[in-house]
Amino acid sequence: LMNIWQVPLPGLIWDLIEKFAAFVIPMILFCIGLDFKLKMPRSDFKIVAAASAYRLIGGFVIGLAVLAVTRLVFPVDILTGKVILIESIMPTATMTIFFVDYTEIDKELLSGTIAISTLLSLLTIPVWYMLVERILN
Repeated sequence: LMNIWQVPLPGLIWDLIEKFAAFVIPMILFCIGLDFKLKMPRSDFKIVAAASAYRLIGGFVIGLAVLAVTRLVFPVDILTGKVILIESIMPTATMTIFFVDYTEIDKELLSGTIAISTLLSLLTIPVWYMLVERILN
């Protein structure tokens, strides 16, 4: 509601939020990093490679579809279109590791998928970024 009514946060509250975020975000990333596993059985590697490829390459196709549908309903400026496409090719979300405790998921397979897709994204994101710049400029 504060955003809708454009009510600014008091400086004291904003400072508290910034200090809390500066402490908590690196701690969360460190804890997630502890679960990354690059060692895995060969049988799992095929599944991890397929899941990573689907996320890093297939995600772009899904992003294009989402952008097309969004443009049918809303006016979409160039920057928003770029954000939609770049977000669609991000690696497998690290937040999924938190769901392992509540669902029946192979933790080793999930950790491998997150680790491999994150490493591969160091190569794929710059390539997709250049492509998005050419498509939407």
